[in-house]
Amino acid sequence: MSVTTFRADKSTIDTLTPAQDAANSPGAAPSRTASAPTPTPVPKELVHRAQVCEVLLTDWSRLDDSRFTVTGRWMLDHRMFTSIQGRHDPLIAAETFRQAAILLAHAEFNVPLDHHFLMWDLSVDVRPEHLYTGDGTAAVEIEMTCHDVTWRRGSASSIRYTAVFRRDGQTVATAGGTCTCAAPAVYRRLRGERVSAPCGPLPLVAPTAPQHVGRTSPMDVVLSPTGEPHQWLLRADTRHPVLFDHEVDHVPGMVLLEAARQCMVATLGHDVFLKAMNSEFKRYVEMDAPCLLEVVRVPAADGQEAVRVTGRQGEDVVFSASVAAVRLRGRDVSASTFHAERPISPIPSAQFAAAQPAGRAATGSFQYPSLTTTVPKEFVHRASIAEVLLTNWERRDDRRFTVAAQWPRTHSFFTSVQNCHDPLMVAETFRQAGVLLAHTELGVPLGHQLLVRDLGVHVQPEHLGIGDVPASVELEMTCSNVKQRGRVLAECRYDAVIRRDGDFVGTAYGTVSCMAPTTYKRVRSLHGPEEGRPPLALTAPVAPQLVGRSSPKDVVLSPAEQPDQWRLRADRSHPILFDHPLDHVPGMLLLEAARQSASATLGHASLPLRVESEFERYVELDAPCLIETSRPRGVGPAGEETVVVTARQAGEVGFRCTVTLDTSAL
Repeated sequence: MSVTTFRADKSTIDTLTPAQDAANSPGAAPSRTASAPTPTPVPKELVHRAQVCEVLLTDWSRLDDSRFTVTGRWMLDHRMFTSIQGRHDPLIAAETFRQAAILLAHAEFNVPLDHHFLMWDLSVDVRPEHLYTGDGTAAVEIEMTCHDVTWRRGSASSIRYTAVFRRDGQTVATAGGTCTCAAPAVYRRLRGERVSAPCGPLPLVAPTAPQHVGRTSPMDVVLSPTGEPHQWLLRADTRHPVLFDHEVDHVPGMVLLEAARQCMVATLGHDVFLKAMNSEFKRYVEMDAPCLLEVVRVPAADGQEAVRVTGRQGEDVVFSASVAAVRLRGRDVSASTFHAERPISPIPSAQFAAAQPAGRAATGSFQYPSLTTTVPKEFVHRASIAEVLLTNWERRDDRRFTVAAQWPRTHSFFTSVQNCHDPLMVAETFRQAGVLLAHTELGVPLGHQLLVRDLGVHVQPEHLGIGDVPASVELEMTCSNVKQRGRVLAECRYDAVIRRDGDFVGTAYGTVSCMAPTTYKRVRSLHGPEEGRPPLALTAPVAPQLVGRSSPKDVVLSPAEQPDQWRLRADRSHPILFDHPLDHVPGMLLLEAARQSASATLGHASLPLRVESEFERYVELDAPCLIETSRPRGVGPAGEETVVVTARQAGEVGFRCTVTLDTSAL
């Protein structure tokens, strides 16, 4: 059978809507329903993803029996679908279409969650002039039309989809594809021993040089040289956190689309941009047999170049794609795509049942009460949904709460350290949990500012290791020293015990105070954007390898004149550290500066075991800030080294931090 499939993941964390949770928690604060935050991602199970951060869709609604509107978001900082020549990666449109097709099959055509999706073909055609990345996450709307739907026992067994993608009212892409749905028993018969006794993948072969295929990291390269012109071996790295988001018994379709794109770049040159791709999945591409990819140039439309990519295993053609490309000539327009978009509300089950054709079961987002998505981004003060790490929360009593989170296997900024999740991602998770509870449980309105006074994290490395699936995390949060101003929280301390799959990961603590918008404006009157005080010019970074980084973009230190001193480097275009506009240096940037300066002082980058910080005053963007380090006297425990970091601005201490690093592996 000629197919490529995408399989559902069965693990879930219960997620309640604010209205449902309010009904179950009498003590819930009224602020839960007093605001209208933008949509969260749809549950990951509905798009067959294991990691919440890989979900690109946010909502959907039915227009009629065959047409639907699906909303999504394209992140500026995606781990795999990176920007190309200032534009979104065209393959993010293909992945968005794939997710939309699966979502509608489950949510609107009654396909059970454990069924498999077999893709027969997938095409995408983009408008490069409308793909500019702008300054943040791009909101997209996809008009999906279903054709040739066949039914079997009350659920769809085959659907043909076509799609039009729009952004700010402009068409950015079109797509199409055909899929069939197979019940688990059918799939087992179809795949036989591939399911019951799967063979391991082939040994991983060396990648082609990343720059030859339009990539920067060898891990993202899916081609291996053969020594023959215009031929490559497929390279399927099952450790890849995006292309192999969950366990599969064959090469995923998105790996093949990426292989076709990389073949195009290797053949036509690195300055080409994918315009269109028409692909066919003729058979499963197995992971235990070599797959040869052959490329030939073919005629193309005016202003375009084209190749034909054919994948063979043995004598069989398993995959083919016609790929068209254009050569772009710089940026001729500039656009910012970050804007709020009206949420599209799913139709409740009872209401939708009345609109259903006879014989079709009620569908919609309320059909699945136990699926996983993120909390609204507004509740954790993030602009990009992709940066939300929290998935749920629950009140235990007046001062104790449980917050659920998911850590992705890879993150564009919180990269792995010694094959462990970054402890600063633990700090960011704790920060988000504190902000979430302030808004949802302690009565702080969404417009208020939350000021962190101190923040500390202690971790146990043995339970921070990166596994084959995203890490499911629980934070047991306790609030103490609660002070109120009227009925609104003025200040509180949080303490957290962090567990992963029941294992103790570490602890965290922090104190926050809350400030109304008018008070904040008064306090910060000399530093708001209306004052017109420009930030300092961006200075050159220190070498990334000196501070445990691979990209200069992620370096927050610049050289200074004295040893153990650096100048703070605050790049306001950084998509994570400056996720949204700010009038001061954010706390997470200062924590990163502490980690980087500690690494530079010790001469190596190691896993932070403890980070204990105090934020004594705002660190401003329009004045130089000097980072100084010192080594405390005395000898600490074996396998640990400690560095004290101080940030000074205009002679005043703005930030202090003590960083203890794990040196046992050195």
